Amino acid sequence: ATTSKISEEQLHYCQQRGLSAEEAVQYLHEKDKTANRPAKRSDIYMISDVGKDESAIKCKACLAEKPNDPFRRNVFNQVKSNKAAYEEYRRVSRYLERPDVTCPNQNCTSHTQNAKSKIKKAGTTKAGTQRYRCGHCNKSWTADRSEKEFSRPEINKQFFKQLVSKTPFKRIIDIYDLSMPALYRRIDFIHRQCLRFVAEREQRMSEKTYDRMYLCTDSQVQISNWTDRKIKKNSEFYCIGTADLRSGYVLAFNINYDGDVDPSDVEQQAFLRGDNQKKRHDRHFARLWLQHEFEQNKVHSSIIEQIPDWNNLTVDERKDAVAALKSSSEDYNAYKQLPHKGMAVHNEYSIIAHLLLVKQLTRNVEKTRFYLDQDTGLKTWYLAVFADLVKQRRSDAFHVAFDKGLTIDERNRIYGQCKKDVEAFSGFAFNLLAKNQTLKSVIAQMMKPAVANAQNPSTQDDCWVKTPSPSMAEPNKKVSAITDIANLDLDHQAHLYRIGGLHAIDRFFSQIRRKVAMFERPISPSSNAHRVWYIYSPYNPRMYLVLGDIFRVYYNYCQKSDKDGETPAMRLGLARGIVPIEQIIYHGRYQK
Repeated sequence: ATTSKISEEQLHYCQQRGLSAEEAVQYLHEKDKTANRPAKRSDIYMISDVGKDESAIKCKACLAEKPNDPFRRNVFNQVKSNKAAYEEYRRVSRYLERPDVTCPNQNCTSHTQNAKSKIKKAGTTKAGTQRYRCGHCNKSWTADRSEKEFSRPEINKQFFKQLVSKTPFKRIIDIYDLSMPALYRRIDFIHRQCLRFVAEREQRMSEKTYDRMYLCTDSQVQISNWTDRKIKKNSEFYCIGTADLRSGYVLAFNINYDGDVDPSDVEQQAFLRGDNQKKRHDRHFARLWLQHEFEQNKVHSSIIEQIPDWNNLTVDERKDAVAALKSSSEDYNAYKQLPHKGMAVHNEYSIIAHLLLVKQLTRNVEKTRFYLDQDTGLKTWYLAVFADLVKQRRSDAFHVAFDKGLTIDERNRIYGQCKKDVEAFSGFAFNLLAKNQTLKSVIAQMMKPAVANAQNPSTQDDCWVKTPSPSMAEPNKKVSAITDIANLDLDHQAHLYRIGGLHAIDRFFSQIRRKVAMFERPISPSSNAHRVWYIYSPYNPRMYLVLGDIFRVYYNYCQKSDKDGETPAMRLGLARGIVPIEQIIYHGRYQK
């Protein structure tokens, strides 16, 4: 990095920002003799191999400017399958689909723009489930199946509370004298009711308008137990969540796992389709972890081993190739295995689908501000999903970093020093500032020099703005802008840097680990060769999906804050009061 100041001309964003290859109306040229397509070169992009099965797309304009601009953003990204991203988005957003408004036939003319809906009721099944028929394609389908009455319905409310109170399944069985199959049937029933309830509430977001929404996104890792004692290897899953900073409402919580697919069937179809001979983005099952991919990943544990002609590449080419492969943000090694039930989803497609779902839920928000953890891939796929809104200046993103793993004594010391700095700057006692609501403006004034310096940095460190606000949860917090906010005045920029944080989603992660036994963090002994077995971790990873959905609904609608007595849904305007658990369990029997 150079020590000289970088001019504003060098810091400009690329003129091709957000422009897709399809919009460029050009065919990209890739060295693939079997590709049956014109081999025209694009004036905007180029594609090159960065691994045995990977390709990267590069921006020619950024490549030309990069040697003269050490602060140039990444000029390359891995090529991904749009089809796979859409499939994963449909999976995570399925709960929002209403059977009486959407035809399941994707080739139906009802999906075309301005097409009128011709869906009508078409009687019921023998079990009493409502049927529907589309007037365009004449396809019929059923709604969610009707729920039969459970014996002992009086235990449903307490059963629900046990699930979100860190009660192990064996203990629940003892308390209510249930069999294990009966336990799972009741959990599935509560899960379906939770999804029906939250789908109706979150569809109301499309009827409301919001001027601003400040969101934070982070991820955590969950590990399931092995099912074979001869092969003591865990399966690892990534959970990604996004929460509203003001209300604390968790808009989405998704896991890179699909429990509705059969691994043996998918592996057989993938073999017949020749997926193992194709680039990853060209495969029919591009979103799913296949066994041959997993074996290759274990063999090539080093990223350098995956890059052909490493010794013949320049320094910049090596950096580009390594960064492109790292954007997958997955680490399946010799100590891990794929799940025996269901299939793991490639993490990048899980991130894309999650962000697409958040974009769908916030479509009526005039402007969104995202605060992202520095997890690999989050920035990349945010810029891909929200490219149109970023260009319209309706969405901005920031990176957030703070010191993790500190002891309580270290946090107290940092907190105390921050209070002293605020008092020294303002000349008033910290408690007086907080009581008179002037603390925010004082902190914004303290940040202005760093904010101004971030617009014209000398080094990479100058791109980060340290927040002097005292915080036990996020000590030594600093924020860096990902998108261009230079058009905003200095006060507005300082405000955006000041409010940035991950505390809303981190609070949810902390709560789900404390209140749902299966999500508690396991402990790996140093003598156990990276193997982890935890008595509460599930053997079937599907339980992460089910209990995660149930707790998200409980957290948003039923769990009130000790400070103001309100739930996140109340603050966001999706509920008038604390929702009784009975209203969720028996959703559909209450007047809307």
